[in-house]
Amino acid sequence: MKRITSAPNATEYDFSCTPEDTMRTAAAIDGASVTIMEQLGHFPMSENPEQFRRYIAPVLGRILKQSTFTKQGEHA
Repeated sequence: MKRITSAPNATEYDFSCTPEDTMRTAAAIDGASVTIMEQLGHFPMSENPEQFRRYIAPVLGRILKQSTFTKQGEHA
C-alpha cells in the first residue's frame, strides 16, 4: 500500500475550520505539514481563484509526482 503524506490546508478567514483546528489535526498525523492560505475564506477557489491557485498548484504537483513514481514502479 502506498502512503501519501497529508498536507492539510487551512484558510485564514474560515471560521468553520480555523487554522488552529487544522494545526491540531495535522499534529495528530505523522509527517503532515500545514499551510495557512492567507486572504482566503471557506470557498477559496471561488473567492480568489488566483490566490488559491498559488497554494493548490504545488500540492497537486507533489501528488502527481508521487503518483507518477508509483506507476513507474520506483516506489511501492
